[in-house]
Amino acid sequence: MGGEVNTAPINIPPLPPGGEYVANIAWFPPNPFWYGTRIRPFGIGVNIIPDSVDVCLLGRILHCERDSFGLTRKEVQNIKPNIYHNNNIVTRNVKLFNINRIQRKSMTWLVVRNPDDQTSCTDIKLPANTGFSAVGSVKIHLDEKLLDAWEAGGLSGSGYTMLDSGTLQVTPYQTFEMNNICLDINEIAQIGVEFELDSPATFTTAATYPFTMGQYMPSTDNIVGAVNFDVTVSLDGYDSSGDHVDSLEFAISPNPTFPGLVQVSIDCNFSTSGATINVYDGLGNPVITPHYIGTLSSGGQIESVNLNGVSSGAYNMVITANGVNYSGIVIVL
Repeated sequence: MGGEVNTAPINIPPLPPGGEYVANIAWFPPNPFWYGTRIRPFGIGVNIIPDSVDVCLLGRILHCERDSFGLTRKEVQNIKPNIYHNNNIVTRNVKLFNINRIQRKSMTWLVVRNPDDQTSCTDIKLPANTGFSAVGSVKIHLDEKLLDAWEAGGLSGSGYTMLDSGTLQVTPYQTFEMNNICLDINEIAQIGVEFELDSPATFTTAATYPFTMGQYMPSTDNIVGAVNFDVTVSLDGYDSSGDHVDSLEFAISPNPTFPGLVQVSIDCNFSTSGATINVYDGLGNPVITPHYIGTLSSGGQIESVNLNGVSSGAYNMVITANGVNYSGIVIVL
């Protein structure tokens, strides 16, 4: 649904071993609204920039002097069989994050899978981005399956501090590694990656920091699969005069969760009345009755939000206070 990003072929010059070429291509999505989060406080439709967006780029190799590429099967409407059968189609998945002084952190969950027909082990690596290490930090969250699989392999790794049994703080300026994660046949586990700005924030320049988390064959550089992240630190909420800027953060527990009550821990530096909590699906449709906080006080407080009747999936939880939306992801199992 993203449309074409380029209609003319891109000519790539000859590259030496290990070389690379970056092509800049303009993208004009048919409907930019699809890539925002539709928020409807008090029934009013508003489009805001979400804290994360998933983008997949598809490309076709038309000509290569060394190798021949061609369609091995007739193309069909579903893109997945075309990618599987036609080796001249390439893809790149990118998760785009937007964080700033107001929305200081963002998180996503990824799938770790054993595609083999036998039990096998894998490594997970996240190379450091020195630029982001200067302004923020990264945490890794493990679901129960992944933690058990890692324990079965000896809990070996490097580049982290274990905060609790399922949360790891990535060491700044170091590559994060988890080794010998042993999964059964077709077993699927989840790993969460959380990017957070330092507090107090000291940056005064917007920038984008690329990361790549890869799944590797044990003790090798042979990659099995990878996900790319582009973390954009914007100047939203920045006031060079030093005046007060509203800030609100919240954490959802448990997360992932089953339908029922979840605890939402809120920490903010302002007070207001009429704050609300809403939960939306991927199309921006509300899935719960709005939860009215009433008076939101500076400091910390906990709200219980009812997710009964919510189907399995990933949802956007939004706290609206002083006309600003603060969002986070909740996973319902």
